[in-house]
Amino acid sequence: MVPRQKAPFTDAENATIRRVLAKMADDLGSQAKVARAIGVSQPTVSAILSGRQGASVGLARRIA
Repeated sequence: MVPRQKAPFTDAENATIRRVLAKMADDLGSQAKVARAIGVSQPTVSAILSGRQGASVGLARRIA
């Protein structure tokens, strides 16, 4: 069995990233536009916003 990797961000840090993504979605008008702007898929943006998935370090760098 492969050991589980430590998540790159705490729950509080992921909550902050979700707030930034939500603001971007409000400003740009859609999750799809956010996804294109930061180079990920819309389902990835949706999964992060819903809390089903945490953000990666790469994504955090792109929205910084």
